[in-house]
Amino acid sequence: MAHSLPDKPSLEYLRKEAKDLLKAQQGGDRKVCDVFRNLRRFVRASDQEILSAAVSLNEAQFALAMDYGFASWPQLTANVEALARQGRQRRDAQQVVVKGVPHGNFDIHWDMPVRAMETLLRFRGAGADLAELLAVSGDAFSLCHASHWQGVAYLCTPTNPVRNLAEGYGFAYSSTHAGPTGPLLFGKSRDERMELTRPALARIRAGIDAGCPVLTSGAEAHCGSCSLVVGYEKDRDWLCHVGDGRPYRWVPLRGVASEAVQAEFGLMDGRCRGTVTPGFCGGWQANPAYLIGERGEDPGGYSRVRQALRLAVELHRAASFQRRNWGGVVYYFGAEAYEQWARDLEALDYPADLKGPYPTNGVEEAMDWYEMGNMDMQVDQIVTGRGAAVDFCRRSADLLGGTAGQALACAADAYAAEVAIARDAFAPFIPRFDGNDGPREAWLSDSRLRAAGAEAIRRMLESERLAIAALERPWP
Repeated sequence: MAHSLPDKPSLEYLRKEAKDLLKAQQGGDRKVCDVFRNLRRFVRASDQEILSAAVSLNEAQFALAMDYGFASWPQLTANVEALARQGRQRRDAQQVVVKGVPHGNFDIHWDMPVRAMETLLRFRGAGADLAELLAVSGDAFSLCHASHWQGVAYLCTPTNPVRNLAEGYGFAYSSTHAGPTGPLLFGKSRDERMELTRPALARIRAGIDAGCPVLTSGAEAHCGSCSLVVGYEKDRDWLCHVGDGRPYRWVPLRGVASEAVQAEFGLMDGRCRGTVTPGFCGGWQANPAYLIGERGEDPGGYSRVRQALRLAVELHRAASFQRRNWGGVVYYFGAEAYEQWARDLEALDYPADLKGPYPTNGVEEAMDWYEMGNMDMQVDQIVTGRGAAVDFCRRSADLLGGTAGQALACAADAYAAEVAIARDAFAPFIPRFDGNDGPREAWLSDSRLRAAGAEAIRRMLESERLAIAALERPWP
């Protein structure tokens, strides 16, 4: 075995080498015995004792890391990833840039953070398809309905999808989110707001220095922008972004050099999904950036399956969240979201309800009430989200096998039935946000269709409960 890393090592190379090492031990190859003597239990073992022992892949990885001179497998992989990142950086007197980051296509939708993470994780060597990422993040199992059809519902979920993904694939997670924008930034001078932004900007630059793209919201053109920051200028507050299907582009930090931004907003003020700070389930945050740090040991496929299924059950049972501002809004999750969605659809008087006037709770006037684009979002959380749950549960059933596999197959069938009901009952709302409002408005204006839609939602909830019943079990 080698005692020094090749010139251009990769994580894929090391993982294959560890698997080959284990296969050689299982095949009785005495050449690998000295490598396994790096393990404490084999220090004084004979070749025959080593070759006849039951050895796990984790042990093979640990032995290989020790053979390369590292204290652990995570230390070895972190070193290799750091070397790879150094090779992907470009530095000159003015700029630092991480090269080769793909320009993924993510825009303002409920699943925007997961789509951005799909691009980031692929670049960091942890590629997975969107169905798996939606499941591991929890978004495959999420549903939110807001009272008064309030427009921020698409940002709201009682978990943190980005953190779930980072930790599900073994990466360290931290963030610069400072808290809700209003209390922190509104009413402050430009200089005061810049002082609040400086620490976040320093941490973004540190991430780029380490070769790690940084997922941000609101750092570019507007508060809804979501992008990966891949570079910075040393002497100006300019950042380089990728995202929305567009390649590398240099722009000033929003509000620092742009005359178009209103004085009360910025400097970084972005829309964020989920529980990014305590007491928060979605909305606007000051200085939001997600820092995906070093990668430790990959938790593995079984761990990600358990994480996804735990999230499915937790999100189904999640309690509602109430905010006092924006006129007073309640966000319903899980089973409650289906029930309230059906009730509100039956009670809706369309289009009269859109005209107001709307009451307030004495704290703040109503904001974004009766944003009926929420119908698109909620239907898509079923069609896209539960569609991903179907794929994930079926693949996981093959992975686990036995009674666990049978339970997952039952859950997949229940989710598939739910998607079929949604497609049949809410066809005018599919695909999401396609710009053709005519069929949607006609559907919403028909009280008979609204009543039928409410009954369809209740049948969807029945299928959802069947899926959750199959998932509420101890997992291996």
